[in-house]
Amino acid sequence: MRRFLPFLFIITILTLSFTSRPSIAQNNLYLKGLVDIEMNVTLINLGDEAKFLMVNPRYNFQVIRENLSESYNGIEINSPRKNVINYKLGFWVYPHEVVKIRFYINDSNPLEVPLRDFVTPQCTGNIYVENGRYFVEVPVFTSLAPPICDLMFPPLINSPMYLSPESLFNFRDPSLVLYSYEGLIKFKLIHNSSYKQGYFRDVIAVSPPILFPNAKVYGYYPHPTMNYTEYIEYLKGALGFKSTNIQAKMQKLDNNFMLYDVKLGLISTKIDLISVKNVKFKKVDYPIWVIWIGDNSSIEITYKFEWSRGEASE
Repeated sequence: MRRFLPFLFIITILTLSFTSRPSIAQNNLYLKGLVDIEMNVTLINLGDEAKFLMVNPRYNFQVIRENLSESYNGIEINSPRKNVINYKLGFWVYPHEVVKIRFYINDSNPLEVPLRDFVTPQCTGNIYVENGRYFVEVPVFTSLAPPICDLMFPPLINSPMYLSPESLFNFRDPSLVLYSYEGLIKFKLIHNSSYKQGYFRDVIAVSPPILFPNAKVYGYYPHPTMNYTEYIEYLKGALGFKSTNIQAKMQKLDNNFMLYDVKLGLISTKIDLISVKNVKFKKVDYPIWVIWIGDNSSIEITYKFEWSRGEASE
């Protein structure tokens, strides 16, 4: 029988680095990025008292025990007698218990990823549509400008955020221990302009929106075009800074989008790091996808991650 000592339990706030925030607008290419995240976390209570952990309600969660009755879906609390203390949402971890919790943010209320604007020289002007006809807004110059403005290349419109659950679940109470975590990321890129004509396409480069420096990250789909260091070398070659042997080769996937298959046989994205303090971000490489995407269409990128205490990534 579990012994419950209400005056000895420790209340801890579980909060990852995402919080509710105002809606993020599209960038100037009419692109918007959304992320679903699912993370299964195993916690251990080494102590003799039950602990109640307050949860950030931005995350849906389900406690994997008994009849799976303890859950919160972003709106409704399924078991308020078990999951509410002092009018705060959370769950209990009982003495000497090993418990798994599923945290997730899904497409009903996804995270929005900030996307950078595409910046070009002023001489390129701007396209606009009026009554179904297509026009160019011609820039005004005080002197003669060259007829060719610049070379088009796929701009990298986002950068990964580095998330370390080992630090986020570093409780003040040493008897609470994060033993492992694993999960899935879904990154959806949506192209939806105000023109609704479907004739315009974007060519862009994107990175994973979230990375886990100490974890094994794997199972990227679709296959990445290149990694970040190769992308920089590709730009150097395209812009004439130095010669490169990388050549672009397009692989059509469907009518709405395609990936540039610039180079196969990519280097591993796995990182041999054990503790958070040893993370050297300047040596962290990550995949890049170069994508053509038509108007009123989207593409979804998925990948997995996993980490266990005492194990470094391969």
